Amino acid sequence: MEYDVITLEDSCEALGSVYKGKKLGSIGKAGSFSFYYGHHISTIEGGMVVTDDTYLYNLMLSLRSHGWGRDVQPEYHEKWKKKYNIDEVRDLYTFYYPGFNLRSTDFNAFLGLSQLKKIDKLVHKRKENFDIYRSNLKDFWSQRSDAEILSSFAYGVIIENRLEVYRHLKKNNIETRPLICGNIGRHPFWIKKLGEVRLPMADIIHDNGLYLPNHYNIGKEEIDFICDKFKEVARPYNFNKI
Repeated sequence: MEYDVITLEDSCEALGSVYKGKKLGSIGKAGSFSFYYGHHISTIEGGMVVTDDTYLYNLMLSLRSHGWGRDVQPEYHEKWKKKYNIDEVRDLYTFYYPGFNLRSTDFNAFLGLSQLKKIDKLVHKRKENFDIYRSNLKDFWSQRSDAEILSSFAYGVIIENRLEVYRHLKKNNIETRPLICGNIGRHPFWIKKLGEVRLPMADIIHDNGLYLPNHYNIGKEEIDFICDKFKEVARPYNFNKI
């Protein structure tokens, strides 16, 4: 790595996207994906983590199940037992890490696996919708799109009058949401403990970012309608004032 840092990819809103020949989520040490019901595929709740690092894989197997060693690969299980001198009586209830109880149900897994059969169609449709948005909203900032495949969760815009646009779209039965979480240093949980932190670029997202809807079940007619209503009131963000 150029800066000697460990890259962990939050790819929950980019399932199926490809950049420089690699699927997003496979570029760093590990990648995470959310299968919340509003994302590309759904298991109602939950998601997955991918990695090709064997140690990290076993660490996560332990963390998801209380932090014990029962579910890790045999060679790691034996190594941990030997390191801490754990006998066969204590083995089932020895906790190597402060873990959780986050195992999914068979039903959630069934839903996810069944949707993998149509993931390519879902990815292509979201990319197609993204291109329609970009064509309609040429005068507004848009997300970077030099990926070979950009399977977008939604279409991000930066505008001067976010609240006015939000209310106008809501009046026309168009759902929107903030562009990611903005500046984490301005969220209550952070402010209560560490005080407010201003970050100039993140603040632009925080104050001016908005997501327009993208989904497998909408197409050109719906997106054209959304864009028409959006352009009735939206004002492009003036990046010259940065």
